[in-house]
Amino acid sequence: MGKRFFCYLFIVGFICMFLPNSVKADDVWLQIDGTPLTIQADDCAQMGILYGVTRQYFGINAKGSVLFLDGTSQQFSMGAVPAGGCGGTLFTPVSHNKPDDWSIETVYDAGATGVRVTQRIYYTNGNYYYRLEWDMENTGSTTYTDCRFLHGGDTYFDGNDNSRGYYNAVINMVYLKNPNNEDAGIMGLYGHPSSLADRYHENDFTTNWNEMDDGELPNTVNGDDLDAGYSVQWNRSTLAPGNTWQIVAFEKWTGAGSVQVYAPADEDVSAGEVKSYTFIVQSFQAEPATYDLSASSSNGWATNLPGGSSITLDPDEADSMIVELTVPAGTAGGTTDELTLTATDESDAEITNSDFVTSTVPEYYEGDDTDDGGSSGAPLCFLEGFSLAPDDIMLCRRFRDENLLANPAGILFVSTYYRASPFLVGLTNNYPALKGVAREILRPVVWLLQGNKN
Repeated sequence: MGKRFFCYLFIVGFICMFLPNSVKADDVWLQIDGTPLTIQADDCAQMGILYGVTRQYFGINAKGSVLFLDGTSQQFSMGAVPAGGCGGTLFTPVSHNKPDDWSIETVYDAGATGVRVTQRIYYTNGNYYYRLEWDMENTGSTTYTDCRFLHGGDTYFDGNDNSRGYYNAVINMVYLKNPNNEDAGIMGLYGHPSSLADRYHENDFTTNWNEMDDGELPNTVNGDDLDAGYSVQWNRSTLAPGNTWQIVAFEKWTGAGSVQVYAPADEDVSAGEVKSYTFIVQSFQAEPATYDLSASSSNGWATNLPGGSSITLDPDEADSMIVELTVPAGTAGGTTDELTLTATDESDAEITNSDFVTSTVPEYYEGDDTDDGGSSGAPLCFLEGFSLAPDDIMLCRRFRDENLLANPAGILFVSTYYRASPFLVGLTNNYPALKGVAREILRPVVWLLQGNKN
């Protein structure tokens, strides 16, 4: 009996040596079990993704992040992974937990530099994409320059080690396509408009690891079918003590088909706003084709295609299409909407595809369809009326969500602000000269927030 037990033990151990997805015993893995995506993360910046039951990276830990400080003089990374990886000092795990079924929060340090990275993963069940956030806070006393953060890995798109690379500058996405249009759509990685990636890369997986390890992605893709990997990079000139570098990114998949539609990143919207989104339509047919376009809102909100309702594309050609969404005045805070663009070959209705973007009216943003100081039908967020740059508005919203709403005094301030906003908007609409005064008052506030971000 004893000999048989040890014989079985030896066989199991021998087999485990050759399992491609095995991980170290001291790794701590958490998992979001969704449909169609399953997202896995360990406590030291490594990740794995499944679409259905099929791995999208070569191993459970064949994807991760690298941080450079002071150029390439200090490098921190997730370390070695199956068939590659990056050098430098390993990140030091601090904490690793699931706040709920659909998110994972991981905190790790960049050695003794004082830079602490908080990584958050968010997934909405049923979506074909997930959201990644990184907050890199300098808790130390040293100012770092030429900071670089890279994320990517050794892809295994749709269980296939054979794909070609593309890049679209409009939506800032590097992506992969398999040889057969009927097997899968695309797999892509891109930054949110609030933190667009500065550099990108796609090539064979070994070259991709090497480029990540060098800390300067070359902004190139390989159009040949090969055993691929891809990555993106963000740069920052300085990270001073007390400052936080915030990055938001998405990774997405689309369904199989000879035409592909790529939606932009999710965004917050305001009640009464006409929001413009830029979608990408790409044709993978062997001959030029014309596609009929249609847009729809899950809430039945008004949509518009100002560029027309059709588009003609050559093989492999991609072009942008603006879709407008009208958010009704009076829309309650917390409301979400899915805006879908569908492209259908005008000569073959079976050649069709679609993608959607989610718009959210923030929880503490209240619409109002009454006439309050002449503001009927206008956005009731006071900041919206002063021509602030979209990045500045996003910065204010992030400060609201992550700072003001984290304490009772801040919640009271936000609540009071939204109650007063309709009156203030109406007042400045009636007396336009006040807008210039208010804009000058807001300028140093935004400048201070930018300083905290930068």
